[in-house]
Amino acid sequence: MKTFLSYVIMPIIVMCLFFALQFNFFEVEKAFLVKSYIINAILSTIAIYSLNYGIKKKVI
Repeated sequence: MKTFLSYVIMPIIVMCLFFALQFNFFEVEKAFLVKSYIINAILSTIAIYSLNYGIKKKVI
């Protein structure tokens, strides 16, 4: 479980950093940017969880 959290927390920290940069320095639609980052964070968490589950259960 410890490695799962480290694999989830690091990409979320990186996404937050790039979100802050894009939100402040680029002219983009803010609502679309927020929605896309939230969806991306959820999908990446699901993918990491699925891979972790598959490796532990020897499914993959």
